[in-house]
Amino acid sequence: MSFQIVPAGTRVEIRDEEWLVRRCVAMPTGGFEVHVTGTSELVRGHQGVFLSTLDQIQELRPEATILANDTSPGYRKAKLYLDALLKRTPPSDAALSIGPQAAINPAPYQLEPAEMVFGLGRYRSRGPQMRPRLLIADAVGLGKTIEVGILVTELIKRGRGDRILCLAKKSMLAQFQQELWARFNIPLVRLDSLGIARLRTRIPTNRNPFSCYNRIVISIDTLKDTKASTSYRHYLESFPWDIVIIDEAHNCANPGTANNTLAHRVCANAEAVILATATPHNGKPRSFAELIRLLDPTAIADLESYEAADIAPYFIRRFKKDVVEQVGEHFRDREILPIRRAALPAEEAIFARLGELRLRSVNDQRFGQDHLMRWVLFKAYLSSPVAATETLAHRLTELRRRHTSGKHDYLAAHIAELEALHADLAQQSITATARYAAMLDLLKELSWTGSATSPRIILFTESRRTQDALADALRTRFKADETVIQTIDGSMSDVDQSRIVDDFGKGDTPVRLLIATDVASEGVNLHYHCHLLIHYDLPWSLIRLEQRNGRIDRYGQTQNPRIHYLLTISACPAFTGDQRILDALIEKEQWVYRNTGDAAGVMQFHSVEDEEKTIGEGAARGLAPEQVLAAPDTPDAQQAQLLERLLAAAQRLDATAAPPSTPASSAWPTLFANDLAFLTEAWTTVLPDAPLDRHPERPQIEIKAPDDLWSRIGGSLGSRDAIIPGATAIPDEALPADRSFVLTTDRAAVMDAIHRARVLAGVVATAPKKRGRPAKGSPVAGPAAPIDDLIALAPELRSSWPRLHLLWEQHPVAQWLLDQVLIHFGRGEAPLLHAPHLPPRTAYTFMRGSIPNGNGRETIVDWFAIRFQVERTLPPQEFAGLDIVPLSQALTEVRLDRLGPTGREADVARVIGTWLPYCVNSAQQHVAGLRKARGQALSRPLIERNRRLQAWADKARSLIDRKQERLDPASPAFKAHVGRLNLDRARVDRLLKAQEEWLNRTMRTSDAGVLQVALAVVGPGVAG
Repeated sequence: MSFQIVPAGTRVEIRDEEWLVRRCVAMPTGGFEVHVTGTSELVRGHQGVFLSTLDQIQELRPEATILANDTSPGYRKAKLYLDALLKRTPPSDAALSIGPQAAINPAPYQLEPAEMVFGLGRYRSRGPQMRPRLLIADAVGLGKTIEVGILVTELIKRGRGDRILCLAKKSMLAQFQQELWARFNIPLVRLDSLGIARLRTRIPTNRNPFSCYNRIVISIDTLKDTKASTSYRHYLESFPWDIVIIDEAHNCANPGTANNTLAHRVCANAEAVILATATPHNGKPRSFAELIRLLDPTAIADLESYEAADIAPYFIRRFKKDVVEQVGEHFRDREILPIRRAALPAEEAIFARLGELRLRSVNDQRFGQDHLMRWVLFKAYLSSPVAATETLAHRLTELRRRHTSGKHDYLAAHIAELEALHADLAQQSITATARYAAMLDLLKELSWTGSATSPRIILFTESRRTQDALADALRTRFKADETVIQTIDGSMSDVDQSRIVDDFGKGDTPVRLLIATDVASEGVNLHYHCHLLIHYDLPWSLIRLEQRNGRIDRYGQTQNPRIHYLLTISACPAFTGDQRILDALIEKEQWVYRNTGDAAGVMQFHSVEDEEKTIGEGAARGLAPEQVLAAPDTPDAQQAQLLERLLAAAQRLDATAAPPSTPASSAWPTLFANDLAFLTEAWTTVLPDAPLDRHPERPQIEIKAPDDLWSRIGGSLGSRDAIIPGATAIPDEALPADRSFVLTTDRAAVMDAIHRARVLAGVVATAPKKRGRPAKGSPVAGPAAPIDDLIALAPELRSSWPRLHLLWEQHPVAQWLLDQVLIHFGRGEAPLLHAPHLPPRTAYTFMRGSIPNGNGRETIVDWFAIRFQVERTLPPQEFAGLDIVPLSQALTEVRLDRLGPTGREADVARVIGTWLPYCVNSAQQHVAGLRKARGQALSRPLIERNRRLQAWADKARSLIDRKQERLDPASPAFKAHVGRLNLDRARVDRLLKAQEEWLNRTMRTSDAGVLQVALAVVGPGVAG
């Protein structure tokens, strides 16, 4: 069965019922999935998915539109209908239309990723990307999540963001989900291990859980740990996602790993891919090339050698120094406070023994010494005696294994020496160390007692054993339980990690000290109620130090971050240089903060592991700090420097000077003053019996979700508790217990609600639910604090999620209401309005014209009106007297704001109806002209894209040929090597074909436009 793709908002007839198209999805097997909402009486409000290959899907012909007189006061229904169609129409140009309007105050640099994708601002010379692909590689703390939210919002507005998959670290799932919801109203279903288990109870056993929702956030680790993960991953990999977002994307950069394989597969079928990481490479060209290959596998032919032009279109990278002038008070100056304490006598005795220790190598060299292991043991002891005990226990286990094999008899004495040291270490307690005493003094200085008035503190340690020992000691010392002193480490489940991070970000939770391993050093926001950070021990890595400090020193911090380094100073000569290295590390990190903002660039090491290894080896060899921390003159370091220069050159390539101001937002005209006015009118019109409480003073309303809306957003209906496939399910934490949503157009109020929900979510637990004053004795009571001001602080929040939501068209409530408005007219109808102020016998038909591509996306869209004079006889020629009038001009001429109840002329609908075929023909000609103009505009970009594709393929094949030429035909492995090279050739052909198919499917448009008659306005005398 042939099916003409139709855009969202079009009405179709399927199985003798009328439906409103929400989207069309191209299927890999051919045909389309058509997602619809019922509009006729029997199916009104029901959601459905039909296949064009199985069902007859009949578009309602525009020339057969039934013009129906609108009898509502002031033509309210017609205005709502037209405005709803306008809101559902993608922007007419590339300018940012909605993203900056979220609950944010974006700095100019945070708009640049979206501007880069759409060819705006200083990227206008590049033009818009055909297929959005971007790596956001900004430094720690610059607000990458906000940048992702702006870009995703713009893609959603353009009909390119229905199906979204986000991959994030376990500890960041809830944080990422909350940020995108609270600020952008982008709903993501969190499928952590608990979420998958819950979902399993609500769907048939043979149903794949990822088919239930269109927008998902999940951890790659969860996928690897979940039972039946093979089938889950197959579904995720094969699903044609609109947008794939990978946070901390550097974790997917190692070729051949499970993370890398999964990332390649989910990105391959995605229309848009957004990667985010502050560490985009490890100093080697291949690591950065792997991330670029996730975006576009045809961007780089040789992963070891590429040019700035190959990578320039795909990434954006800024450091704090680049944007500091734009952010104002959103960044605060940090204070660095090293605290040095002399080692206690018992500690000095251990340091002396470690200094004299000659650790035997565990390899086959009888008299070999392991200097590096001594340094490792020293570093562990700097953390705590329990950490050193564990490190030494592992060493003894290996030595005993070698000794019992009978080949290393000389190890007996060495084992005995280490066993004695191990026994002495085991007798030492963490509480009997200078570092622990220094920490207690610091806590006292900070007025930290574990009480509810104590400040929040994040304490980092590298060692799990140290973490456990600290937690036990401090809980005993301060008589605090696990809710006050919490720990977080990598062994915890995704659910527990997310809960702990969420608790630390809320003001009403009892947690006052979070003892963290470095699992919490990447990505998570810990600055909402915390500006105090203690390094109990130091990682021997500038990168790791900056990552840790970035948890509180980041965009949005309201107080000056105070960062404390605890240092134990030993008099043992053997470790004097090592201690100086620690001081030098702190000084280097502060220099990086004040100057470049690029910790990786100092030593030219771009991975924590490489940096720690190099520093450790230098310390073990007894090198001076300036030698250890100097950028090494090695081939690897030189390669890293060249790569950094290449990235810097790529950032400058083709980027023109910044325009004097940000491009104006682009949007279709609206018939209402704002979204609040539209929603109020729409709600009272289509749901006259449903309560709507409008605040008398603020731009704020409260509505209670009807059953249809409640189930669509994931709420439970008891016995009817079923999941709607593809539903826009909002996070559980954002579902109000009473089904009442509080919405406002005041962005500042929403941002304040986000802040207060984190600060005081439990303050009004005893406050009355009705409007009025807080309860007597409430800590927030007072003449200036009515309960409305605290609506974000209601006790039913259950978390730091605010109850006050931004009222704009992206909110799921607004999206649902748009559907209700569009189905409010009868089958095949469009409103007919009478305008007595128009010239006699003048008529306008307002039309929406679009042309979809092979994916069902609207690539050309335009609103206009056909203006004509109604003659007594039809025109002798099809287009005689029919004028195409731009929408804004037509609205000005018709002046819908002045239209109101008027007398009706009989037979007007029939007369205008006879003209509709001519209006449709004229509109088709107009849309065909737009299609031709688009083809001309795309000609050069397509030629350039094809040229780049062919150049990539030629270079890739040439590299393969050269590899084969270097093979020795006499080698036994010759055939195997040739076989692998042939597989590489096949991969090149496969990628080239896939890119060509995508270009053909995406750039080629339908021959005929899709038209919809939205409204007719007639002057007097039409039927006379």
